[in-house]
Amino acid sequence: MDQADTITRDLGAELRQSSKVWQYASANSLQKRKSKHMDNFKETSLKGHIQLCELRYQALEERLDAVESRIAKIEATIADLKSQTQAGFSEIKLLLERQNSSKQVQLIATFGTIITAVLGFIGYIIAK
Repeated sequence: MDQADTITRDLGAELRQSSKVWQYASANSLQKRKSKHMDNFKETSLKGHIQLCELRYQALEERLDAVESRIAKIEATIADLKSQTQAGFSEIKLLLERQNSSKQVQLIATFGTIITAVLGFIGYIIAK
């Protein structure tokens, strides 16, 4: 049994040694695989990042286009409102001018009537 123990110990030592070599090789291989995987991951994630950014920029461009069209509509509405307001002010100005000229005509007619009445009264007094 002594010989069997020795063989077992030697086999165990060899297995441990070979297992250390295997562990090192395995770790090295794993590291290489991880490195390749990381390279693939980086490449894939970069491509994914580029695609995601592209989608985001497209969405932003669409939103900006929508905002631009809304602003164009608002500008058109403001221009229309401005022209309507100017037309309304022109009409108001014309009405005020007409009203002023009509007041002037009324004042002239009233003063003319009063002067005619006064002159007629003075003429009546002189004639009597």
